[in-house]
Amino acid sequence: MNRVICENRVARVLSKKRFLRFLIGQAPLLLAVIGLSLLLGVLLDRMERNRLEAIVTSDIDSLAMTLQQAVQTRLHSKELALGALAVTAEIAPDMTDGEFEKVALRVLNDHPAIMSVTVAPDLVIGYAYPRSRNAMLLGLDYRNLPDQLPDVERAIVVGTAVTSRPFMSVQGKRAIAIRERIDTPDGAFWGLASIAVDLEAFFDPIITEARLARGYRIAIVAQDVGVFGDAGVFDNPHRSFAINTMGMNLSIAVLPDGGWPQLPLVTPTRLGILLAMLLLLWSGHANYQRNYQRRVVVERLEKGIDALSSGFVIFDDEDRLVHWNDTYEKLFNKGSVLRKGMSFADLMRLDMKHGIYRVPTGQEETWFDQVMSGHRAGEESAEVELADGRWIKMLSRRTQEGDLVGVRFDITDLKRAQLTAERMSTAKSEFISVLSHELRTPLTVILGFGRLLKARSPQTGDPAQDAFVADATDRIVQSGDHLLKLVNEMLDYVNLTSAMPSQQVAPFELSDVLARSSAEFKAMAEAKGITLETEPCTAKVAADPVRVAQIMENLLSNAVKFTAAGGAVRVTASPGPHCVKVTVSDTGDGIPEEKLDAIFEEFSQLHPSGTRRQGGTGLGLAITKRLVALQGGDITVQSTPGVGSSFTFSLPLQDQAAA
Repeated sequence: MNRVICENRVARVLSKKRFLRFLIGQAPLLLAVIGLSLLLGVLLDRMERNRLEAIVTSDIDSLAMTLQQAVQTRLHSKELALGALAVTAEIAPDMTDGEFEKVALRVLNDHPAIMSVTVAPDLVIGYAYPRSRNAMLLGLDYRNLPDQLPDVERAIVVGTAVTSRPFMSVQGKRAIAIRERIDTPDGAFWGLASIAVDLEAFFDPIITEARLARGYRIAIVAQDVGVFGDAGVFDNPHRSFAINTMGMNLSIAVLPDGGWPQLPLVTPTRLGILLAMLLLLWSGHANYQRNYQRRVVVERLEKGIDALSSGFVIFDDEDRLVHWNDTYEKLFNKGSVLRKGMSFADLMRLDMKHGIYRVPTGQEETWFDQVMSGHRAGEESAEVELADGRWIKMLSRRTQEGDLVGVRFDITDLKRAQLTAERMSTAKSEFISVLSHELRTPLTVILGFGRLLKARSPQTGDPAQDAFVADATDRIVQSGDHLLKLVNEMLDYVNLTSAMPSQQVAPFELSDVLARSSAEFKAMAEAKGITLETEPCTAKVAADPVRVAQIMENLLSNAVKFTAAGGAVRVTASPGPHCVKVTVSDTGDGIPEEKLDAIFEEFSQLHPSGTRRQGGTGLGLAITKRLVALQGGDITVQSTPGVGSSFTFSLPLQDQAAA
């Protein structure tokens, strides 16, 4: 990188020397046009002054956007740090002071502007770090801080990280607080995680960088806490603008470090010489301008690449390293490895030698071949694990010229969250499967003996006693059947959420399955005083008949269950050019519009657990949706509260499935 900068500087010096030699050769013609230059001097003077002011004004507007982005970036980084603290507190709410200090120390090491890191169970600060200068915070109850309580309440309601208004801290410094709600595993409010940011230390790097890198004096006014930076800006003509970012209202005043550009009202000689140069050296100037613009574009591009928060690297069409930014070096710790002109294969070999990537032992060459294959394809998108445990997302694309442009992102937090979620999902499925299997064994015994007693009910000779035994036996069998259905639903759910759910697709007459399914619920419907009708259908479909029967069982069960006496349940089938649409409609309670989107979700119930009238796991419709999708169809619902509901699912026709 340093070599490239030196080469650019040498090129600029040589270009200036060539341009000066060209001017000396054209001196006689230059003197001849000085008179004309004097006549146009005043006009050009005014135009130049306006141009310079416009450039400065435009640069200040660009600076405003840069400042806003800088504030947002720094606040966001602190929100991420706070998020890590909040997650730790949720996982270990009873952590010791020592454990808390380890977590808080990691937050402070990366963010020097943070004054304190606190956790407040039930809004009372119980953890504070560094303890030496924040001991006075321990025991503070946010409910007793009226100036901060509104922001605290907002953080509780919002549920995500919230930035407070500026305030005077207990330590006597102007500060802001970033707070995030901490919940218990069941979603109840537990407390708040907070970090207090010293605004002086927060703004100082931004202001200093703007002055050193851009040449501007800056003063930032934060609401209620005064001025940061160069207060002398207000004593001179300045440009002001307001920004509102992540809850902070700031007023920013900007003044060029050397004052606004000033030119004499009349500079005829200087402007005359400039005009003569333009007239005499038009072709040379055009070429010079093109080279200059090209250099400006290259320099801006390099600065933009270096400013990226993601790793950036370019290989030419011969796979040689051309350019990279600092973030790329830091992501892979490649400072001592990278050399301009080295091939991608050599780079990967050196990376393996230095142990940068986590490569399976004994599979080094296989891993290397896979990486090279993806690289040569030119459309690489891969996730790799580094030896230090971090995960990097690698994206690469070929340009029209054959160069390979690569971008690298650190996705460690996202990857860890993904792996954690996958482990939790697997554990949940295994738990449900084990629990369901363990319940089926005693249920089989209970139902077996229950049905045996029902078939061979002992007669004691006492009619009342015999009636009681018969009723108790019926209740045992009914409750056992209901519980067995719930267990089977959980097993079906586990099976359908597995990677390869089982099914056997075959052509069959749809009317047979519809008729059998309706017959199974005929007695239940008649017992409730409900009319159950099924229209005949001649279509032949290609699906798993057992799964289709299960779909009908779930839909008919719900229809009969939620339809009152005197109502009706109707099953119809409408063949189309590609599929058959089966509709199960009822005249039941209907489903509120706001709940239509949620009824196919796992464990979804129309009524809260404490008030629902019907039992169930809430898995029936979720299983139904997965079963329909497994057959290559989809399911929809239309419902009007108080009128009824219609569930429609599609199945592929036999000829369509074969095609």
